[in-house]
Amino acid sequence: MRVRSLVRYCMRRAGVDLRRYRPLTCDAYVAQKRLLSSVPCHTVFDVGAFQGEATRRYAELFPAAEIYAFEPYPPSFEALSTKFSKVPRIHCVNAAVSLSRGEATFYVNGAPATNSLLPRPSSGRRYFSPEAVTRDTISVPTISIDEFRLEHGVAVPDILKMDIQGMELEALRGAEKTLNSDRGGVSLVFSEVTFVPHYEGGVLFDQLTAYLRERGFTLFNVYELHSASIGQLRFGDAIFMADHLRHAAIDSEDA
Repeated sequence: MRVRSLVRYCMRRAGVDLRRYRPLTCDAYVAQKRLLSSVPCHTVFDVGAFQGEATRRYAELFPAAEIYAFEPYPPSFEALSTKFSKVPRIHCVNAAVSLSRGEATFYVNGAPATNSLLPRPSSGRRYFSPEAVTRDTISVPTISIDEFRLEHGVAVPDILKMDIQGMELEALRGAEKTLNSDRGGVSLVFSEVTFVPHYEGGVLFDQLTAYLRERGFTLFNVYELHSASIGQLRFGDAIFMADHLRHAAIDSEDA
């Protein structure tokens, strides 16, 4: 047996599937860079920036882009704004993105990355660890993407990234003008997607996909898929492309 085959056999016996790393199908950020190679990226909205990991990746991949990082949770926002305090093109916004401007209850969980404007489910199987249950609630300001752009004179983002724990559909409803503006609209939506309820009233994958499809966005690929111990697919990330980007990046190329 060849060494490579032997290693792969041993890894599979141990429950590990060893495959060649392919950035376009494995790294969602590399894929976004590739898809936008023929479309200038001037503006990125990082909605649900947490402590700035996605913000950092976008800053590295699109060195000329203005990046707006939205984060409502005060400790996370402090870490985010401190990290990028000396980077003028990264603008940190201390607000939760939703349907409209106002104030909302924010559920603070044991795992801060899972904080949300939505509570945990009150019935059904729980697809999260005991450490991630709600510990506290606070009040946070909310704003819609359309309102924010109008008030601050910000251009339509070429990339709209969302990781807001079930609130993605509400954020999109507050971005109707932005998604399909007269100047071309958003080129690419990169969003966390969930396949089973993790939050009360949170949007699921099929609902999000249907909403975006009606507005001219189609699924490109999914990344970082996570399953429960029983095999149930739980959550992951997905790239959705606007029709004009699909034509420029994919349909115009040979298979």
